[in-house]
Amino acid sequence: MKNIIKICTVVLLLCLPFSVLSQIVIYKKDNAKIFADRYEVRSNNIIYWKGKSQKQSIISKEDVVKIAFFKQNKYKEEIFDDNLAYSGKLPISIGKGTYTTYIYDAIAPSALTNAGAQVDDIITHIDGIPIGQEYDDFTYGNKGGTLTLTLKRNNKTVNATFYFYKYDAWESFEKTLETGKITDVIEYTETPPSGVSKNNKANNSLGYFAEPDYSGFTLAFTYGVGGSSFKGKEPLKFVYEFELGYTNPYNNNFNGIKVGIHEYRKHFTGVKNNREKMYAFNYRYLYYAGKQVRTGFNVGFDIGLIYVPNSNGFFWQPGFIAGYDFRIYKHIRLGLIGEVYLLPTYRFSNLAVGGYGGIKLTGLF
Repeated sequence: MKNIIKICTVVLLLCLPFSVLSQIVIYKKDNAKIFADRYEVRSNNIIYWKGKSQKQSIISKEDVVKIAFFKQNKYKEEIFDDNLAYSGKLPISIGKGTYTTYIYDAIAPSALTNAGAQVDDIITHIDGIPIGQEYDDFTYGNKGGTLTLTLKRNNKTVNATFYFYKYDAWESFEKTLETGKITDVIEYTETPPSGVSKNNKANNSLGYFAEPDYSGFTLAFTYGVGGSSFKGKEPLKFVYEFELGYTNPYNNNFNGIKVGIHEYRKHFTGVKNNREKMYAFNYRYLYYAGKQVRTGFNVGFDIGLIYVPNSNGFFWQPGFIAGYDFRIYKHIRLGLIGEVYLLPTYRFSNLAVGGYGGIKLTGLF
């Protein structure tokens, strides 16, 4: 019995340093993590040891965002790059109890349900590091990086992984938390951060905030081919449209003024200059569906006038628009657009129906 006690004591003493020291996570700028038993910071590099062999490894300080560790019964973080260490934030808020730390709330329900977490889950570990009442603010981190929380719920242990989402307006966010008006925050979306694979199920189980996009005045040019039921004209026409508009940073809607030239070819052929032009002046409104930022499907309408030479002059031109835009470079977008419209006269004594499909190039200035 004494021998067994001695053996257990020796094993315990041998394991104790590793159990105490195995509480260090080195967060790299590429969002990779290094789990170590101990580390030392030198002038240009960070030396660390891990595993049974305690083999020495080295990494440049320039490649490290921060190091998290447990010291004097407190979870702490040593920051090496402020710009990246505070470039993202968890989609959950943390509460403090008398003896526990727990998930207080989430910016959207899906941030919890998709990650397998719940409100009031007690947080016991952060990436394997124990946590109690004392800790630095671990809710900030490198955008696109992950943090795994070990949670205790009804005597069961659950692991939930969250991404740090990008948020540009930190001051606005803090004011939102102070006032409690969580609806003022940028719209919550399931889109992973840039560089995160959409095919990874773990990535898709988390929520993010949509980043503000470019906003301001836009200039667009549209070219299309379509047809109309005007008598005496071929149903083939060419449409050239120039559009000046304004879009907000979160891309809910777009308002613009459009000038269009609709070109017809006359019935008879063999005659030079057998083209006839119509001129349109419209107000255009577009609404972008979904949660993507100015990339995706949009619907809207036109309302205005069109001048048709030799066909009773001016017509109303109400129309329905549907299209799809996608970003090709920064704030430059290429889109597909289709429109169906009616052309009634003021007294509705004449009515034509038309439509066209084309491509659109849009850019902010």
